[in-house]
Amino acid sequence: TGENVSLFTVLQIRDENLNLFGFATLEEKRLFKLLIGVSGIGPRTALSLLSAASVEDISKFVAGGDAGALTAIPGIGRKTAERVIIELRDKLGKIIPVSIEGVDQISANEDVRNEALDALLTLGYSQSQSEKAIRSAIKKSPSVQSSTEELLRAALKEFH
Repeated sequence: TGENVSLFTVLQIRDENLNLFGFATLEEKRLFKLLIGVSGIGPRTALSLLSAASVEDISKFVAGGDAGALTAIPGIGRKTAERVIIELRDKLGKIIPVSIEGVDQISANEDVRNEALDALLTLGYSQSQSEKAIRSAIKKSPSVQSSTEELLRAALKEFH
């Protein structure tokens, strides 16, 4: 109804196709990226998992080695469930929010930097050019780390 909404996005570039996936939370985005990194899991299956269970539930299933719970999700067979558990068991700690005071802000700043870097790379800038522009923008104005948009704008100005 005319309201603005913010999403965490993943842009996937394959051959000549651009696919943009949007998520309500950063944890969903992170889990999606981990899931599509698992052999045999594409975006459709990853979205099916995220639609059928919460990030917390999927994390519990993986941590507990509960392949049965994962196979209850449409599109997930026993082999895929076992692969998800094996490949993600050690990585899932990275997507669960850390509640220690101050660590959340560091993590948020890192996420903003990573998203801005991804955007610059997508725009065709090299890894080294992009990292240098981001560092320079942050050095000039640390407050730009508060949002991906601000940091991206500031980094793009570094190229001109």
